[in-house]
Amino acid sequence: MQSLGFTSVPPLLKYVRHAEQLGMAIEPALAAAGLQAQQLSDNSLRLPGETHERLLDYFCEHSGDPLFGLNAANFVLPNSWSVLGYITMNCATLGEAMNRIMPFEKLVGDMGTSRAEMVHDQVRLIWNCRHESAGIRRHMVENVLASWMLYARWIADMDRSPREVWLEHERPAEAPQEDYEAFFGCPVRFGQPCNALLVPLDYLAIALRQADANLLRTLEEHALTMMAGLDDNEPL
Repeated sequence: MQSLGFTSVPPLLKYVRHAEQLGMAIEPALAAAGLQAQQLSDNSLRLPGETHERLLDYFCEHSGDPLFGLNAANFVLPNSWSVLGYITMNCATLGEAMNRIMPFEKLVGDMGTSRAEMVHDQVRLIWNCRHESAGIRRHMVENVLASWMLYARWIADMDRSPREVWLEHERPAEAPQEDYEAFFGCPVRFGQPCNALLVPLDYLAIALRQADANLLRTLEEHALTMMAGLDDNEPL
């Protein structure tokens, strides 16, 4: 079986916070994933991708929320993407922040890879999920795209939505179309050729509310040092 690589702790915290809000007991979920509570306090810890799958699978099975991954995106924070979150927060524009995702996303984990495609007057922000289990994959994809949108709204101090959201998977029978479109604020299309936010090109020029070029340089230097150490330190 192919290894799923690693995941850092910060992406898991969104799931835990949403589960707590739903009133779930967290200890059984951690036990099912082979985790200990104190591990979630170490944002530098890297865990096997299988741990990510087991934790999310437990929450999805026991939460009663058919949109667990999507709704967990409401708990996105700058540290949800390790140092990458702080890098994007200190960029000058949304476009500059978008261009920082691909070079540094491996710091967050091996869950998937991002790319951007310019098509006419819009940009497709695409995420390719590495995980193959259909149920897990759906929740991860929905969580990532929703997190991107909500975080962009926060760092740009705006309330805009994409033009459309594309999802490769088919809509689950237990999750109404209107729930997806209410969340994203735009049409959501299933069975598409990729998982993407379709964003008007002019969004990329939107200024971010706390850009700091000096801090950005420092964070990028730190991130490059961390990236250089990844090959020397394989996941647990």
